[in-house]
Amino acid sequence: MPSDSNPTEFEDASPVAGASTPSDRSATLTAAASESGSNPPKRLRPPESPLLTFMGGLIVLLMSAMLAYNFAQISRLDQRIDRLEGRMDVGFDRVDARFQELEAKFEARFNKIEARFDKIDDKFDQIDARLDELDRKLTALIAALNATAQVEAALNGELIDPG
Repeated sequence: MPSDSNPTEFEDASPVAGASTPSDRSATLTAAASESGSNPPKRLRPPESPLLTFMGGLIVLLMSAMLAYNFAQISRLDQRIDRLEGRMDVGFDRVDARFQELEAKFEARFNKIEARFDKIDDKFDQIDARLDELDRKLTALIAALNATAQVEAALNGELIDPG
């Protein structure tokens, strides 16, 4: 630690006439404090310039007011978001109920359509059975006609090629 007699990097080694160095100023303050008999801590000493103190206080006051305003705005925003969230929940619940209602209607309609398709399938099965019966009857008729034609041809002495 440098002593008062040695210049520091902030002090000039050769002071200008009429100017005091920081070490001279601190020595003067120490001497004045010891003469008055009280040595108040540095924090409790009156400021050197009341304008600086006033400006500092004003800045602190303005910053406090700004923070209070911001907190109030954030609080209002939180309340608005909560209200919006509540309204959205109600809306989503309403949409979900509507989806369930529509899903039930679709399911009922699909069941009706499926029942109709089952009836149509039964009718097609009946038609297929009738067509199969007609096919058997036509096949028997054709065979009978072919047999009759061959018998008549044989009686006449002719041979019919079956192929």
